[in-house]
Amino acid sequence: MELFITVNWIAVIVAGVVRSAIGAVWYAPAVFGRQWQEGAGLQQSPSEMPSAVAVQAVGSLLMAYILAQVIGHYGTHDVVGGAFVGLIMWVGFVVTIMLPGVLFEKRSMRFFAIYAGYQLATMLVMGAIIGGF
Repeated sequence: MELFITVNWIAVIVAGVVRSAIGAVWYAPAVFGRQWQEGAGLQQSPSEMPSAVAVQAVGSLLMAYILAQVIGHYGTHDVVGGAFVGLIMWVGFVVTIMLPGVLFEKRSMRFFAIYAGYQLATMLVMGAIIGGF
């Protein structure tokens, strides 16, 4: 088994860009932005934090690349299979990391739902994009 497989770089870039676009909508004040800020105890919006937005954009590309690796090793080559891999990665890694953190920090389940919901939505969509390519 090869450690790293060849990935479709167009799919990786598209998935990373789409994740950032979903985040811009998800965290917009009219959607979940105000509730997320309240739950996080922040006074400024993500658009006022350019270094965080830049790190998120790079992280989106890295996440898309790693997800492409996992999807490739999983052996799926369609939208549904890619989304399924995104789902199991979300359950296995995102929820298991985020939920205890939210509980230890005594944040609300509403905050967790917004934060983890974004991760779920983006991992499903990214998986579907990568699997579909």
